[in-house]
Amino acid sequence: MTAQAGERLFYKGEETWMAAEPLNQYLQNRNDIKFISPSTACWRGYFGQWEIKDNKLYLIGLKAYLEGYREVDLNYIFPRQKKVIADWFSGKIRIPQGEMLDYVHMGYASLYERDLILDIRNGELVNEYVVENEEEFQERLKDKERKETERLEKQAKDKKKEKVTSVVAVILIALVLTGTIIGLKNLISLGTTLGYLTSVIIVIPLLLILGGTIYYIFKKETNKEQDRAISFIGINFLVFVFIGICIGVFFLINWGTLLGYLTSSLIVGGLLILVFLAIKNRKKQQI
Repeated sequence: MTAQAGERLFYKGEETWMAAEPLNQYLQNRNDIKFISPSTACWRGYFGQWEIKDNKLYLIGLKAYLEGYREVDLNYIFPRQKKVIADWFSGKIRIPQGEMLDYVHMGYASLYERDLILDIRNGELVNEYVVENEEEFQERLKDKERKETERLEKQAKDKKKEKVTSVVAVILIALVLTGTIIGLKNLISLGTTLGYLTSVIIVIPLLLILGGTIYYIFKKETNKEQDRAISFIGINFLVFVFIGICIGVFFLINWGTLLGYLTSSLIVGGLLILVFLAIKNRKKQQI
């Protein structure tokens, strides 16, 4: 929510502004009135002018906006009245004073040196007091420092995870390619129709990946086309990986050696880790 423009208040011969909206309590009981926002700095849809005189709160002016940004004044909700006692309002009116200590881009959350608090009961001023905000300001500074420290720590952890993930990915891809090369070598050495056919099946996604890469390079000025090319390359790479793993594991197991069984285990384990990382990343994006 954007920081909101305060309403004007005349009090003790001075014009100030207040971080409160007394008219809202009245409008909650008027279903026939619907103001629209003229800007993000005034979601309530109106600017009121107020006065405290003889310890009573009066609404003395209004500039509000209806559908189509038609401007209306006090007469729209209180016909033929120049000032209205706000006997519907009970609550505290906060009047910021002094220099701004902390700007917050939300409602009336910005912090000033002090706040003058006016306690209103049924439109009558019953009490007033001043709140010094230095302690609150120091607490906000500590909170910001804590959040910044946590952000930097999280950033460092994320970078470390990315490095570890990159190393693991490189190792796994190397294992996948090793399995694929072994599979192709053994398939071609068979000299059978099935062997050649399977080799072609492996080569097809490789060619598609190459084509997608070339397409990506030539479409580098179009983000939408780049995204499509990346998706195409990714899908074909997954197909290539799956085929290579299946064939590589098949021949490694056929070797019937300890090295074959160990390599097969590493390849399958690598595949499972890749699937796990993909699912984890997908869930993170959905949050």
